[in-house]
Amino acid sequence: SPVIFGDLVYLWVGPGKNQVLLALEKETGKLAWEHKEPGGASGIGADKEWIGSWSTPLISRVGDHDELILSMPKAVRGFDPKTGKVLWSCEGLTNLVYTSPLCSPDGIVVAMSGYGGAPVGVRAGSGDVTKSQRLWHHPRNSQRIGSGVILGKYAYMVNEDGTGQCFELETGKDLWKKEHVTGKTWSNILAEGGR
Repeated sequence: SPVIFGDLVYLWVGPGKNQVLLALEKETGKLAWEHKEPGGASGIGADKEWIGSWSTPLISRVGDHDELILSMPKAVRGFDPKTGKVLWSCEGLTNLVYTSPLCSPDGIVVAMSGYGGAPVGVRAGSGDVTKSQRLWHHPRNSQRIGSGVILGKYAYMVNEDGTGQCFELETGKDLWKKEHVTGKTWSNILAEGGR
């Protein structure tokens, strides 16, 4: 989905062989900047391993500046929304990403892979923050399509199979232990009025 912020419209074009994050001038549609990422499939025939992201970018205030945060294959990244410069990157996601990243008011980012892949929690920073700022990483998790939400010190998520999760932002501990909360779903969670 496109995201409007200031004078620009942002669009992540993926998945596919050529994935690209575009920033377009809102009034004219003229390209302001772009960031390309590899995608497509690796391997041959039945051994192909698909690589791609359907994520929607998130604009968030981190400290004293705005960041565009995007979950993509293998990593979550923070960009300068005006220039497209990569501010930071954290590895740990797997090849397929369906959800949008989440960011707490104090700069903790939660990003989740799809198709049983890894979720990560990281504190936004500068450069490659995989070793210095990554708070937690789970190698595998349930399949998820919809995006979660952060409330207070917790990230909430409902997986495709209807299991709910409540992650502690600082530790990644799942307090609900994949409790079954609904039937199969692709929906997002929304927060309003602290609920």
